[in-house]
Amino acid sequence: MDELTGTIARIRELEEEQAAISAELDELKGQVKDFMKDNGVKSVTAGMYKVTYSEYVSNRFDSTKFKAEHPETYAEYLKATPATRLTITLRK
Repeated sequence: MDELTGTIARIRELEEEQAAISAELDELKGQVKDFMKDNGVKSVTAGMYKVTYSEYVSNRFDSTKFKAEHPETYAEYLKATPATRLTITLRK
């Protein structure tokens, strides 16, 4: 049981590190985007790196709206797929 507790603790630790890394990545990418916007460039070379930045429109299917407006048709196209979930919470 101690081994399992240690494994779970390590998972939590890594999840926290992952969240911190994601936040830092977003911040750093934001700095690069801001630099490019402020300087009016879509492409920049910095050392051995070439960075391009572009804005675009992505068309996505609005399944929430479709479900609300056409519930029967939506239900016809639902596909059940097996999934698993592992939830780890800290006891109080």
